[in-house]
Amino acid sequence: MLPLGGHKGYGLALMIDLMAGVLTGAGFGRRVGNLYDLSGSPQDAGVYLQVVDVESFMPLEAFVRRVEEMITEIKAIPPAPGVEGILLPGERERRIARERELQGIPVPLELLGELEAIGAQLGLTPPLTERVAIMDGL
Repeated sequence: MLPLGGHKGYGLALMIDLMAGVLTGAGFGRRVGNLYDLSGSPQDAGVYLQVVDVESFMPLEAFVRRVEEMITEIKAIPPAPGVEGILLPGERERRIARERELQGIPVPLELLGELEAIGAQLGLTPPLTERVAIMDGL
């Protein structure tokens, strides 16, 4: 993965690597294992969590109002050609979760049969069909 945003993106990536890698004692830079190859040594990726008391900076209501203003401004940016609109982090996942709640979880018909067979061997009842959107032909 490469950092986004030119020198500012590089600066953000460096700060995250310093906090999540160097500060935590985990791998940093080239010492972090391959994200996509889990067959070798451990990835050694660190985690950094920062908690901020917003009210030590401003009243919570003012912060919430300012965040809402920021979101409104971001959403008002004209999207690139062929893009429906600007999405914020987690927005796509929330849409998919809502869709799954309404329409069920897509499961290929062959896989559903395999799961039902395994369940039958274990004495389990098949899944509720209203929670599974069968993907016939996949």
